[in-house]
Amino acid sequence: MAALPFGQFSLLDLRGEDSGAVIIAPELILLRRTGSGAIHDLSYLVVWSEPRTAALMRELQAIAGSERQVVDGSTPELRQVLASIEPKATAVFRSGGHCSRIFRRRQLKAALQAAERRQSQRAS
Repeated sequence: MAALPFGQFSLLDLRGEDSGAVIIAPELILLRRTGSGAIHDLSYLVVWSEPRTAALMRELQAIAGSERQVVDGSTPELRQVLASIEPKATAVFRSGGHCSRIFRRRQLKAALQAAERRQSQRAS
């Protein structure tokens, strides 16, 4: 079973406040807005061609292996995907990993819910 890279990002609004969490994996984009328990599948925002999927996988692996936090022009596919979700937000890389191709939706929804629990624990 092949493992796919994924990245977890925070979207910061113009005031620097967290407005949502996004998980991106090849052919899957999940969003959870801050203060909302609902997880939305935004995979339709991208035309998932083979070259784009390959580029996104390379960028996810590169950003996970670097010390860079803010998504910038060095990762154009990631930047474009995150800007299509919230154009005025600053996207910050939080963590990365690998998930199975078959169970990725279930695994990544669980990761997004775990991140929400960690944030609520820090806030209290």
